[in-house]
Amino acid sequence: MRAARDESLSDSEAAVLFGPELATAHGILIAVSGGADSMALMALLARWQAGKATGHTRLAALTIDHGLRPESVAEAALVADVARRLGVVHVTLPWQGEKPRTGLQNAARKARYQLLTEHAKAQDFSHLITAHHADDQAETVVMRLAAGSGIAGLAAMRHSVLRQGIVHLRPLLDITKSRLIATCAALDIPFVTDPSNTDPRYGRTRIRGLMARLATEGLTTARLTRLAARAADAEEALSAATMALMQGSDITTTGGITRINWLTIMGQPRAIRLRLLTSLLQESHTQKHEPFRLERLEALLEAIDGAAHQGLRLRRSIGDRIVTLQPAGILTITAAPPRQRGAQ
Repeated sequence: MRAARDESLSDSEAAVLFGPELATAHGILIAVSGGADSMALMALLARWQAGKATGHTRLAALTIDHGLRPESVAEAALVADVARRLGVVHVTLPWQGEKPRTGLQNAARKARYQLLTEHAKAQDFSHLITAHHADDQAETVVMRLAAGSGIAGLAAMRHSVLRQGIVHLRPLLDITKSRLIATCAALDIPFVTDPSNTDPRYGRTRIRGLMARLATEGLTTARLTRLAARAADAEEALSAATMALMQGSDITTTGGITRINWLTIMGQPRAIRLRLLTSLLQESHTQKHEPFRLERLEALLEAIDGAAHQGLRLRRSIGDRIVTLQPAGILTITAAPPRQRGAQ
């Protein structure tokens, strides 16, 4: 028990994690599944609020019962009991409707965030807090590497994102799961273990099984999370450079047609040109769509650059857009006729 207490998060550490970003919150909704990470988060936030010298922030916990395992009802009840002991309001919401036969984890994730965000908005919470930790971040980086992601993908999970007007914070991204388990032990907080976390049918589980071996080769959790942080810094810089380029370029959109003289940006770094092209494709489309695959975007950029260098005409389709380059270097993006709209 002494070792667990030594590794557990102290109230002063929690104050550093929560204080700055939650100083202006007028309502905090905690996503609590019943696992060690989210149970520790709930306990730490309850203690943080109780120890605040001034001000009171509304605090509540929400458990999403996906209805995928018979134990889920009892697990939600355990969360409710612990929340009551901590003085935190708790609600359980079910994931209703038919469950998909394939892509179940991804569908469950989307449903979870939808329910969490809708509840936060309905109850006027300004912040949603989830318990993603350093091990989750490291696994995500490896998964993104395996998928061939670019800088944006390698940045993995962000500490703060905006979801339909709700600030979603992940304050534990630098904290390992072992410390969260130790925190539960030190505070006498029970938790459950989801068997799906060890189910080899899921890609994240298979990656998790490799982490110890990767660590022996130097790919430790600390180094992988540091890579994510550095990628996030690079992503921010590249995004800022692309925005500045767009604001300084002669880009017009009239009648559903976006135009730019591609020759004027040929001297920009390839990464900036790729981001500019991606932004133009996204902004020229008013309907919700799936992200473009990076490989498709890279191939399109290569074709555009090649044609521009040679003064050739080019016409390519990507998703539901038609990209045309005239010999004079004018690039246009228009909507494709319905019959030409294909996969990303």
